[in-house]
Formats: sequence, C-alpha cells, structure tokens
Amino acid sequence: RLDYVVLGSSLGEVSITETLQVIMLAIASWSFFQLSKQEEQVKHAAILISGFFAVLIIRELDYWMDMIRHGSWVFPALTVTALACAKAYQGGKGTVNEMARILQVPHMKLLIGAVVL
Repeated sequence: RLDYVVLGSSLGEVSITETLQVIMLAIASWSFFQLSKQEEQVKHAAILISGFFAVLIIRELDYWMDMIRHGSWVFPALTVTALACAKAYQGGKGTVNEMARILQVPHMKLLIGAVVL
C-alpha cells in the first residue's frame, strides 16, 4: 500500500515491498547462518535452511541480474544450493535429526506458513 498510495508506484520489481521482502529474507538467512555457527547440534540443517533463504534472495533479485543477461540468476542460485547441500551432506543422517530438532521449535510453524504464503 505504501508503494501505491505514497509513491504512486505499482508493485513492480523496484518497490518498497520488494526491498522489504529481500531484507526479511536476508535476516532469515543470516539468522540461520549464525545459528549454524553457535549451535553445533543443528549446524548442518541450519546451513541448509540459510542456503534456502539465500537462494530466495537471489531469485527475488532476478530483475537486477537479468540486466546482466536474462536468466543469469540461475548460476549464483545453483552455486549456493550446491554449497548448502554439500555442507548438509557432511552431516550425514544426522542432518535429518538436526532438521527435526529445528522444526520442533514452535516459531518454525509460523516461518513455514509465511514462506508458503
């Protein structure tokens, strides 16, 4: 609403709404990255979740990356995906248990619901 009423802008790729989305995704990604450094018992799963949010950031910034070349967002997104998956793979089967531990936190239901919407 702020974009439309105050700035007279539509909800395009360059808007307050898009900027706030990227900021919130960055906070989520950074939070899980910090969690991976502070809590050894959820290290691999937290990196995987952090990587997921980082890829969402890259996807949100596709408008800017398309200025380089259409579809160029795919390469950094695949790189982040590969690195996050490789780190999660290092945890072996324990990564699944780590993910279960993270998902038991009550606030994760809200986070998952927000991502789905």
